[in-house]
Amino acid sequence: MACFELSLKSEALGGQTSISVILPIFEGFDREIPEGEKFQTLWLLHGGGGDHTDYVRKTAIEFWAVKHKLAVIMPEVGNSFYTDLPNGGAKYFTYVTEELPALLRKYFPLSEKREDNFICGLSMGGFGAAKCAFNCPEKYAAVGLMSTGPMSPLQLAEILKDRDHHFENIFGDVSLIPHSMNDIWYVLEEAVKNGGDLPKIYDCCGTEDFGYSGFCAFKEKAKEIGLEVTYAEGPGAHTWSFWNEYLPKIIDWLPLRDRNFEENCMRKRFAAN
Repeated sequence: MACFELSLKSEALGGQTSISVILPIFEGFDREIPEGEKFQTLWLLHGGGGDHTDYVRKTAIEFWAVKHKLAVIMPEVGNSFYTDLPNGGAKYFTYVTEELPALLRKYFPLSEKREDNFICGLSMGGFGAAKCAFNCPEKYAAVGLMSTGPMSPLQLAEILKDRDHHFENIFGDVSLIPHSMNDIWYVLEEAVKNGGDLPKIYDCCGTEDFGYSGFCAFKEKAKEIGLEVTYAEGPGAHTWSFWNEYLPKIIDWLPLRDRNFEENCMRKRFAAN
């Protein structure tokens, strides 16, 4: 297993940034990985107030990555909502969906195929995952959403009224959000209407989460427009306790090729001896 932190220069962001990377390559088992093979990849997005180290420090993501031979990429975006900021600011959406994948595929054996790429996030990262997956459905086979809805910035601003200025700084004129790429419900409705090939969707939320009403509203909206979604809910608030429970469920739900990779390697080794 290789787990490390990288510092790199991003043209889209206009400066240095950091990412955490997990590769399912570990001593003694690398011979089980055919030469030239490219890994399935999970793009795992942090929430508001977090950073690229959150999942490494607060979850067992390393265990799940090696269990299923899954590369995991965790970028740093501040509180940007994965948005290309107005007025010539940093382009976080462009960075996550275009620049970073192209750059890392030069360094690491990451598959560029749609069926091998998945995106997931919690809270703000769930919004980012939804935004990336539904605006760029050709890039991802599946998307996992934790504690997000997925709500539009206008819905989020309504819940967090004292932070309206925060959304204006990120999205610009909020009156322009409806029918834009940041209006997730609209993007989905148009995709369904036009027969778009959307990624598989897993949406989960705790019943004590402040965004639970938005989660329920999205279920109704999805049903209304004929969108297929896998839903999950259970006791829990907007906390790591809930996300630690449901992140493994999302990973198990992904269309992965090598489930129980580590265990299968061990069986082969014991059988050979």
